[in-house]
Amino acid sequence: MSALQAQWLALPGSLTRALRALGQFQLTVLYEGSAQAADDEALALGIPGHTPCWLREVLMSVNGTPAVLGRSLTPDRPDAHAWQDIRTLSNTPLGVLLYEDPRIARTAFEYSAPQAGHPLAALAAQACPRLPAPAPRPPADSADPPALWARRSVFHLQQEPLLVAECFLPGLWPLAWPPVR
Repeated sequence: MSALQAQWLALPGSLTRALRALGQFQLTVLYEGSAQAADDEALALGIPGHTPCWLREVLMSVNGTPAVLGRSLTPDRPDAHAWQDIRTLSNTPLGVLLYEDPRIARTAFEYSAPQAGHPLAALAAQACPRLPAPAPRPPADSADPPALWARRSVFHLQQEPLLVAECFLPGLWPLAWPPVR
């Protein structure tokens, strides 16, 4: 991973704000509705693998270039009300909710290169059809860096979890150069 990629993956606060600083920002909702979390997502949320979830997938672009994909999941329980507002965001960034309420706690970031078969890799293939397909697992001795890097963390409000994953697309890096100071 380059120094620029490492810097962006570790950015605290609102990623939307950082993207807006690069140029004309646009958010497109790709999917909103019921879904099941992938096994690793369910583990991060602390829920059984077949728990119904509310899923929101978005594409964030800068100057018309796909830059970041977002995937947010929360258990879809009738008695869960903490994250109900994500159902009415439409094209409003999720950060509007996450950084306005001091009661919201966030876990540390986890980082990875999404592998073939993971929902983030499938979402990236949908958003960027010319992107090379990721390997089923990274070769230990590969000299080729991954095309995709992602981060995720879990936000908690009233003991209810919300997993937020962000996949940084190759089109971001030319826009993000030089590094933020």
